[in-house]
Parts: sequence; structure tokens; C-alpha cells
Amino acid sequence: MKPTYRPPAYEFLFYLQRNNEIHSVENRILDCGAEGKIPPLGLFYEHGFQTTGIDISDEQIALAHNFEKEHSMQLNIQKG
Repeated sequence: MKPTYRPPAYEFLFYLQRNNEIHSVENRILDCGAEGKIPPLGLFYEHGFQTTGIDISDEQIALAHNFEKEHSMQLNIQKG
């Protein structure tokens, strides 16, 4: 089942699309406080972004890694 992300992630993606900020190559995004169960970076990964995330919580990072495995994504979330 495809994940449903929180509204701010969609709003930011739509903002980038409206303002022609998404380019065909090398779109990158960094998320600080990268979340857990449904990390917003997943939405950007689905749209071709190279993603990196940091979080201070080992528990949230573990949840995010489970999400990555479940959805075959490589979000590059680490402790920071």
C-alpha cells in the first residue's frame, strides 16, 4: 500500500513544482528531524529526489529504516 504523508510534505513538493524548482537532474533534499514511521523524505524519493535525513532519536531512525525496507527506498537517514 502506498504511504500517505503529512500535508506539509505535499505542500512543499507542490510549492517546488509550481515555482519550477524541480529540475530533471540532481534534485536533493535534506530533512532534519527525519521522523519515523512515515518519513516525509519518502514522498520526495518517489519524485526522483536524492534524499538525506538526520534525526537525534535512535527509535525514530529505526522506524524510518523499517519504512525504507518495507517500501524499497533508500532515504539515507542517519543519526545527527
